[in-house]
Amino acid sequence: MLSMIIHKSQKGFTLTELLVVMTIFAILAALLMVTFQGATRKARDTKRKSDLKQVQAALEKYFQNTGHYPINDDPGLLDGPVMKCEDSTVITWGSPWSCNDVSYGSSVVYMQVAPQDSRTWDDGGRTLGYFYFPWTNDDPPGGNFTTVLNPQGYRLISCLENSADPEVGTFTSPAWSCPAERNNPYVLYPGNI
Repeated sequence: MLSMIIHKSQKGFTLTELLVVMTIFAILAALLMVTFQGATRKARDTKRKSDLKQVQAALEKYFQNTGHYPINDDPGLLDGPVMKCEDSTVITWGSPWSCNDVSYGSSVVYMQVAPQDSRTWDDGGRTLGYFYFPWTNDDPPGGNFTTVLNPQGYRLISCLENSADPEVGTFTSPAWSCPAERNNPYVLYPGNI
């Protein structure tokens, strides 16, 4: 009769095994989330840099047509009207950029739409994104921003999210700076096309 002992096989997992597997999944999910967030930050920064390079190309075309860069219509309102053409057409981020060229007597399209930062931030009631600062040869490129007539230079700036980006530059001004969470300025100016 001893040979007839029935061995009951164990089916399923113990509670400890289930908890270990769930912990491993939670750790992997957290690591993937951090990696995904970093990748999306880098993708947004790549888009910002591409946008500003397109604006830079349009600024150079404008300069070729007029002999100067557009003025900033209201340098105190950095999130408002960005540029003003010779014909007084005001250009804002997210709107078409075309000017009635005084010398040619016709409309010139510089950009179908001036790009707009996908993630703007609030700075005391102002929504901020990309920046255009014109300057003359007498102005320090980072000094006080006033309305400049016939600007011979400019700074295009975006605040990047990735502080490890190799193209993060420096830009200091008493009038403006990137917010603390995105204090990584990407700066373009004539000559670094």
